[in-house]
Amino acid sequence: MKKQLRSFAFALLAVIVLCFYSIQADAIAGDLPHQGAFTCELTVGTELSLSQAASDIERDRMLMSHQGMRQKMLPIAFGPNNTLLMGGRYLFDTEEQAEDYEDFVLHRYVLNDVQFVDRVYFKDHDCRHWKTIGAHDFADFRTNQVVMRTERWQVPNTNWTQLLTQRWPEIRDAAGSCGLTSVWLLYSRRDNFVQLVYYADRIVPPNPNMPDFASLGALANKPPLGKNFADQTSWQQDMDKTQWVFTIWQPFVLGDLGAPSISPYSPPFPSLTCGDGLCVPSRGESFDSCAADCSTQCGDAVCELGEDVLSCPGDCRVPSSPIQ
Repeated sequence: MKKQLRSFAFALLAVIVLCFYSIQADAIAGDLPHQGAFTCELTVGTELSLSQAASDIERDRMLMSHQGMRQKMLPIAFGPNNTLLMGGRYLFDTEEQAEDYEDFVLHRYVLNDVQFVDRVYFKDHDCRHWKTIGAHDFADFRTNQVVMRTERWQVPNTNWTQLLTQRWPEIRDAAGSCGLTSVWLLYSRRDNFVQLVYYADRIVPPNPNMPDFASLGALANKPPLGKNFADQTSWQQDMDKTQWVFTIWQPFVLGDLGAPSISPYSPPFPSLTCGDGLCVPSRGESFDSCAADCSTQCGDAVCELGEDVLSCPGDCRVPSSPIQ
């Protein structure tokens, strides 16, 4: 009886939290209040197959989600020598939360005795937290932000906050004028980087048999938003790349009772299936619906005997997790 009451209480809490985030996401149209961001560039080798990537990323979603995180947009593109160009673009309520997430990703997130960025399939990493100068959604991130472009500059060691704040309205308006669905302007005073991340919608209907090269190419061939910084001759641009949005993370609720991840391009990119060894309650998986993956108690927000971070990451936490 106690377990039943506990499960009911967690389910009720999940509904309340999910409704709150849904209302909040719908209410935030236009300029976003989020003051921090985190980005990571990862080159992924052939040791990680695309079919394995779906479940590995979903497990990471449940174990890596952090207090104050509004969303993660996980990019993917084909790189040289059969590699994948992946990583993440995150928004946080505060810059302090983004900074703590950087420390978590680079130092504290250990799974199977391996630090996250030391996994064998990561060939390099470039990860940092940012101050969000401005972020603006022109359309819903859950449905209309499916390709992304990232421009980055190494800038001289001086404080660029005032200039960036002044330029933000011009950049936001330019993004809206050319039909983008979101734009973020980010600044790292510590590392002397400025970064633009911007998103667009599809230009062709989804094709389950082929990656959407048309929408990817359309964004890549748009005049860069970075032209608004053309007068900054001391800046050195070191990144301009366009990628699909492989997965979208939403705020996590212990037990994985919140909103599920979103996979805009699955198919043709692989997604999660019953039998992949991972129980995902936010997708409706349970012992009754997928006994191959789920124990009888997985999804009750309590790490029971026989559950662990591999089989039931929605309930079980790594020691340094910001969500316990």
